[in-house]
Amino acid sequence: MAQTQEEANAELRARLKKRCLTVERAGSGLARLLDALAGGDAMRREFCELWRNWKLVMGSDIALMAVPLGHRDRRLLVGAEDGMAMTELGFLREEMVARANAFFEKPWFKECQIMALQGRKGLDRPLEADGEPARPAPEPVERPSGRWLAEMDPDSPVARCYRAFAGRNGQQGQNGEERSAAQDGPGASDAGK
Repeated sequence: MAQTQEEANAELRARLKKRCLTVERAGSGLARLLDALAGGDAMRREFCELWRNWKLVMGSDIALMAVPLGHRDRRLLVGAEDGMAMTELGFLREEMVARANAFFEKPWFKECQIMALQGRKGLDRPLEADGEPARPAPEPVERPSGRWLAEMDPDSPVARCYRAFAGRNGQQGQNGEERSAAQDGPGASDAGK
């Protein structure tokens, strides 16, 4: 059954009213969006402070063996160099959780998971402290010299491809002088096809 224009307009107005469109300042909507995307920016800053102050919070005896690797849900993730350090830190799990929660001044962590470092870097070290030299810039690739062009038939498809690969604009003529594709005339490159 066909709908009149007035009925269609009335239906559209009814749908738009259901949407509850409101106008708000871009700053307030953007702030809420960024907070939602950041997942609690204030808590992220607190975690960064914990990683930066790891040695102070845990004490030098624990900080020598325990490397902070992060957190997952309510678990503190701590890395150890070897099995012996993992065993020793296993006895200190509750102590590490208590010290981290004391730093936050609220019971954030419920447990501590000890794992092998396996080449991972701790969060307590600044990026410059890794001691790894910066990767050198890649050396520029040398273009092919095109030395085989003199021995090739200049009109062959292989020579044309090799000339393009070598980055040569001109080609060697039969008597050794350079000649360009423009000198060959229009359609000269298509002659061998």
